[in-house]
Amino acid sequence: MKTPTVRTLIARTLLLVALVPLLVSCETEDELVPMLVGKTWKMSRLTTKGSDKQFCLEWDTDEDYQTSMAYFAVSSYYVISFDGAIIDDQLVGNEVSLRGVDCSATGTWQGDGSTNAMSFSLNLSGSETDPLAALFIEGIQNVYSYSGDTNNLNLYFKDGTTTYVIGFTPR
Repeated sequence: MKTPTVRTLIARTLLLVALVPLLVSCETEDELVPMLVGKTWKMSRLTTKGSDKQFCLEWDTDEDYQTSMAYFAVSSYYVISFDGAIIDDQLVGNEVSLRGVDCSATGTWQGDGSTNAMSFSLNLSGSETDPLAALFIEGIQNVYSYSGDTNNLNLYFKDGTTTYVIGFTPR
C-alpha cells in the first residue's frame, strides 16, 4: 500500500473541513420539540439581556424582596411546560402551561427552529401581586424569540427598547 503524500493529506483535510458545515445542521423544528417537550422548565433568572444580575427588578422594600425570593424558592412556581410533536413536518399538540405565583396559564406555542422565533397564545387564570411573578407572566405573554438546548432555555421579550431574558433550567 502506497503512503499518501503530504499534498493528498492536505487535500483530504481541506475536504473534511469543507464538509463540516454540511454535517452540523442548524436547529430545526424537528429538534425544537425534543429540546422543549418532556420536562418542566423552572425559571432561574429574569433580567435584561447582557446583564449578569439574576433579577432586573428593584423591590420597594427588603420585605417585598424576601417575599419574592420565598415564592421563587417554591419548585412549582415560575415554571413552564411544553407539549407537542412533529407529524408530517407540522407542529401538532403544541400546548403550553405555566405558573407564576397567583396566576397560571394554558394555551398554545409556536416555534421556528431555523429563525428561533417563538410566540405564545395564552389564557390566564388569576392575577399576580408579586412584582417578580407579574414580570414573569407579562414576559411570557410577549416572548418573541428563544435560545438554548436541552439543559438551558432562554426566552426573550421586549419592553420598549429594552430586551429581557427569562432563563430556565429543567426542574
